[in-house]
Amino acid sequence: PAKKENQREMAFRLMEDMRIRNIAPNDVTYTNAIASCGGEWLEALKLLRQMKNTSVGPSRQVYLAAINSCSKAKEAIQAWNLLQEVHKRGLKPSSAMYIGVLEACSGSKDFELVISVLTDMRKSKVRVNKRAEYLATRLCTSKKDKNRIDGLIKE
Repeated sequence: PAKKENQREMAFRLMEDMRIRNIAPNDVTYTNAIASCGGEWLEALKLLRQMKNTSVGPSRQVYLAAINSCSKAKEAIQAWNLLQEVHKRGLKPSSAMYIGVLEACSGSKDFELVISVLTDMRKSKVRVNKRAEYLATRLCTSKKDKNRIDGLIKE
């Protein structure tokens, strides 16, 4: 935690220094700053909002960093909303983004959201890998749930 705190402080100092020197942060700068937030998802989303107000639009890597921040905090709805933003911006979601949302679901125990994530993966033609399958089946509380998950995975 102390190391992560130092990384976040360094990233924020760098961004402030860039602002003072009138240097515009780029995609890599924002990605690293957001990733340094760890589970401090509100800070990550604040940086994402800040980036949206610049000429540099968020990339897949920036969204992945923000989704992972939400995932660490078990903020499943926030992670899902970010994934929907990825779609709206015309970007193709990666399997890592879906994994991040599924990991966030493990904290909320939101089985219907898991179904939505798997359905979206199929619709986006992103393969449900072993990690996604494991995370999804971990939330099953009944045979009926398991059958629903299996139906989406085996399609």
